[in-house]
Amino acid sequence: MRALSHEEASRLIRAAKGTRDEALIVVALRTGMRQGELAALRWEDVDLGDKATITVRRSADTRTKTRISTTKTGEERKVGIGPRTAEALKAHRARQLEERMAARSWEDPGLVFPNARGKVRRRDSVMRSLRSLLKEAGLPAQIRFHDLRHTAATLAIRQRMPIHVVSKMLGHSDPAMTLRRYAHVL
Repeated sequence: MRALSHEEASRLIRAAKGTRDEALIVVALRTGMRQGELAALRWEDVDLGDKATITVRRSADTRTKTRISTTKTGEERKVGIGPRTAEALKAHRARQLEERMAARSWEDPGLVFPNARGKVRRRDSVMRSLRSLLKEAGLPAQIRFHDLRHTAATLAIRQRMPIHVVSKMLGHSDPAMTLRRYAHVL
């Protein structure tokens, strides 16, 4: 398990600024959503109003044939997002509409982070992009996408977010699991 420091996470966000993956990186680092949950996220699950939230309902497995199912725990959860994350998502939606209009074909299941044709984006595509952004940010190439989830949890705990809130954000079945996994941070 590797968590980025606050400074490293900021460098990664800066490296992603203006790219089609900016919002993906921001949301991953600030919500702790799993890669499959982000791949299956739909705009209907995103509320960018005053109390902005993301409802995590499903997950995509793209290792072999793309399959969308419930979350790992089988339960949905609401994750609050701050104003900067909401702004990144609003800018992403505008950029996505432009991309959609320019595309020769676009399948539209309403995905927030689709590939360039509107379909579920495969893991290897996301990893190629992440490796490029890591290089741009001067960060180790060995960082996995899942490490962004660990970063979100670690930074939330260091900012004194209550452990039961972090546990709920991550979709853990109970706070004791979160405590066991992140005891070294406390």
